Amino acid sequence: MKTRHYILWAALAALVSACQSDDSDLAELKAQSKEKPVEVAFSETPLVESADVVPEATDETYNDFVESFKPKGMVKITFSENDAVVSNPSNVAKVTKTGAHVVVNIASKAVKIVLSGNSNDGSVKILGQNRCQLVLDNLTLNNPDGAAINNQCKKTLYIENPEGTTNSLSSGMATTGDADAKGCIFSEGQISFSGNGHLNVVSSFRNAIASDDYIFVRPQTWLSIESKTGNGIKANDGVRIGGGTIDILVSHNGGKGINSEDYIEISGGRTTILNEGTTRLDEVAVTPEFPQGVDTVSCAGVKCANTLSIGAGQLLVKCSGDDAKGIKTGGDYSQTGGAVTIVTLGRRILSSPKGIKSDRDLKVTAGTLYSYSNYSTPIDADGQLDVYAYRKQKNYLVEIGQ
Repeated sequence: MKTRHYILWAALAALVSACQSDDSDLAELKAQSKEKPVEVAFSETPLVESADVVPEATDETYNDFVESFKPKGMVKITFSENDAVVSNPSNVAKVTKTGAHVVVNIASKAVKIVLSGNSNDGSVKILGQNRCQLVLDNLTLNNPDGAAINNQCKKTLYIENPEGTTNSLSSGMATTGDADAKGCIFSEGQISFSGNGHLNVVSSFRNAIASDDYIFVRPQTWLSIESKTGNGIKANDGVRIGGGTIDILVSHNGGKGINSEDYIEISGGRTTILNEGTTRLDEVAVTPEFPQGVDTVSCAGVKCANTLSIGAGQLLVKCSGDDAKGIKTGGDYSQTGGAVTIVTLGRRILSSPKGIKSDRDLKVTAGTLYSYSNYSTPIDADGQLDVYAYRKQKNYLVEIGQ
């Protein structure tokens, strides 16, 4: 083990030596004369927004809105320290438990599950082939060894925080179980968040909220997310933010506030991301791509493999660690409205920090964009750069919009 660590740190020294060039001493001297960036912080001012308009159910929207969900029965689970009291209609679900760790099998029918109470050593695992609605009714649930909510069904998981409720979910570092989960809240199927209540998620287990499908956040939803070991929100098939207040704090090296393996679409709400991490070094097999056996994984506020589109709402990102990118897209960056604020403060150590980096086109046709990168480029596109109105252009700051 000591030999492997020596090789990893030797590779790190070589990478640092190779990457330190034009962004080192000269950049630090230039930084002394720069204007200060705008402040990016979580707001205590409640976001006022209209109630969600539920569209007519179609093949495209059917799974997104809990209003289309017609459960065949309800299961109530009330947690109390190391126990859980289950009200279980036998005709809709099979429920088993070990202490306060509860497994609900909804193989036969769609079920509404109401969760309440308090446990510092509990969890809910869902099995089956049907959609499921979770109603969080002033729930405080911590699983010290993995996911607090683990949905192994590939259908939609509706998570509702009713008005007037405050709910808290947390996870510790898993050492024995939950190999089939990828976060404090995990679902094999898509997740749809709704309700006017407040949900706090704090995770030391992989990601805070993760789905192997897509994640949809509706207006008036309020999510406060802290990830200590991974990403704030992670989805394989896309992230859609229709509204709501989302506050994300990431402290893990290499972590992202929002990380999608496909698209990200923002059409409302206020999303604030604070990323305090820096680069993570992963030991990998030696290949032509990784000749030193080390993969460098940079932090980002927002990262998606495909297109990031912003039509309305607010997106605020601050990355304070070295090498971090405020926004990184593998596809286009497309902004047709809304207000985007990006601040990256870290130095270049192993990769170049950027405000926004698009691997394809970057287009801003409406709305406002403020991008500040203390030691590198505020906006960078490998494809076409199309911006409708510059207010300010500096080598570390770009302001766009009227």
